[in-house]
Amino acid sequence: MSRRSLRPFFLLIALQALVAAWAYTSCPLAVGVIDAETGQPVGAASVEVRGRQLSSESGGEFRLAGLRELGPICVQAPGYRELTAALGPASVALAGDGQVFALEPTELEVRVAEAASGRPIPGATVRVGQQEAPTDADGRCLIKRVKPGDAITAAAPDRLPSEPIPYEGQATQDISLSFLPVTVKVCDLCTGQPIAGALVTGAGQPEMSDSEGAVSLTPVEAPARLEVSREGYSPARGEVRPGESLQLELVPEAVSGVVRDAAGRPVEQALVLARVPGEPEPRVTYTDADGIYRLEGLRPGTTLVVRKAGFRRLERPLDTDSCHHAQLEPFVAKGIYLAFHMLTPQYGAELQRNLELVDRTELNALVIEIKTETGYLGFEPKLALAREIGAGSTDVIDVRALLADCRRRGIYTIARIPVFEDDLLATQRPEWAIHRPDGSIWRAAGGRAWVDPFRQEVWEYNSAIAREAVELGFDEVQFDYVRFPSDGTVWDCRYLRPSTAQTRVEAITGFIAHARRELDRTGAFLSVDLFGLTTFDPEEKGIGQLIERIAPHVDYVSPMLYPSTYLRGMLDLDDPWRTPYEVVRRSLEAAHQRTPALIRPWLQHFDDYHGLGISYGVEEVRRQKQAAADGGSWGWLFWNILGEYDPAGFEGE
Repeated sequence: MSRRSLRPFFLLIALQALVAAWAYTSCPLAVGVIDAETGQPVGAASVEVRGRQLSSESGGEFRLAGLRELGPICVQAPGYRELTAALGPASVALAGDGQVFALEPTELEVRVAEAASGRPIPGATVRVGQQEAPTDADGRCLIKRVKPGDAITAAAPDRLPSEPIPYEGQATQDISLSFLPVTVKVCDLCTGQPIAGALVTGAGQPEMSDSEGAVSLTPVEAPARLEVSREGYSPARGEVRPGESLQLELVPEAVSGVVRDAAGRPVEQALVLARVPGEPEPRVTYTDADGIYRLEGLRPGTTLVVRKAGFRRLERPLDTDSCHHAQLEPFVAKGIYLAFHMLTPQYGAELQRNLELVDRTELNALVIEIKTETGYLGFEPKLALAREIGAGSTDVIDVRALLADCRRRGIYTIARIPVFEDDLLATQRPEWAIHRPDGSIWRAAGGRAWVDPFRQEVWEYNSAIAREAVELGFDEVQFDYVRFPSDGTVWDCRYLRPSTAQTRVEAITGFIAHARRELDRTGAFLSVDLFGLTTFDPEEKGIGQLIERIAPHVDYVSPMLYPSTYLRGMLDLDDPWRTPYEVVRRSLEAAHQRTPALIRPWLQHFDDYHGLGISYGVEEVRRQKQAAADGGSWGWLFWNILGEYDPAGFEGE
């Protein structure tokens, strides 16, 4: 074909282009922007063609007019991917009166996981701009139509919300959430005081409690399962929800507590004893000035005993708690004496009569002679030496059953044990006896032999007998004849050591201190009988008794304030036998000048034995009781060797 023949063809095409260009530049072009997924118009879209920028109306439409040149068109809208399309004469011709552009929404996949473990968090709330969506089982969610700069956050129960992350066109966003922190307060279960330096584990990095016992940590699970440990305490465990507080009280490995009186005041120097199953010896301690005690290494089944002079003894089993406070109730003994013969079957009626007397009067205690001055015991002993010398008795009642009956009746029982006047032990172990210058056994005016107070073997023997008495069920041990002999040819006595005022006091005080240590392991109370003159005479008078030296080792001091034993001129009294009130009152006042100990005197319930025909009846009993109260005594004990007491001398219950 020749050039000439093609010329009409080219002219036709050019004409069409001119027509199209004319149409395009002279007629506005309607353009629409829609959401590719929903088909809904997209408002606020921006269009750029040949450097010209237009914005769509709320209906997603705009018009292009006055364009002199055709070319590509760029359509943008917040939350959508940018679209670039060619716009030429052909597309204009085909579009006619409208061109539509479909924009694809932007997409953001958010993945939410635990900060510590990386495990996905289902059900977390993801917020992007104004949109919210929950995460699925894999901790994921898909957010569409995300606008640049939209803040991306995530939140979930029990967790700290995330910090905002701006959307910058990323396809995915990982967010880690940490649990809300928990606050743990660690305290001593018993005292309630904070424990510093306790190690808290189970929530990520172990942490130590501060001086206030507090620690803040971020758990790795909900609920947080924590364990707290500290030297000297049993570990404690607990659960706490994130964001909450937990107080864990550590159980001391040692049992501790505070001993108080009925008014809530701390009780100092109270004995606290623990009988631990499987251990032959108890654990023993004393309360400090604040009434606090502490005992190590106790186990379930342990029995706790608290003893303090002037109070009832407290005994109870320990439970799982390590904090055991004790409140002691005051106790003042008012008792009568029952001699050894009352333990024989033929005196059953008399024994029962005295029990009933205690039941119906102010009396609340019995002093029972469990060992005689002859050395015989009111029971069959376990001690090998006592069995060997035949100290046991088989013709007595069941003392253990008697004491159990007393306990049921609420009667406080005291075991009277004469110590150094012991004819049986002295004759069966003559090397332990007091001797005469010729080496024979010395005997007192009554014919009985004594054992040597300097002999440690004698100390141990009587301490062992006292422990057996407590095992029978006695509440208290009272030693009598805790002295050197005072009657007979005492100048003929020969001892293991030289006998001087100093050595005699040391021997008597030494025995009492030894017995105290032994009896502390039983939890029983300890008292001692003393001559009445020890209350006012500063000298030991050859018997080794000084009240101020003995008192610190016993719970009660029981001087024998029998007016019949006083001589004219004592306490400045011309006739002490007929003035029982003055004897008792002045003796007690003198005793309190020499010792702060609790004084519980022996009083007289028998007729005067000076041959003066003085009877001690109800009136004399009452005067002595009144004198004891006025003189500051801590109760009293009445003596009658026959066990015959006038009920009229005692107040009703």
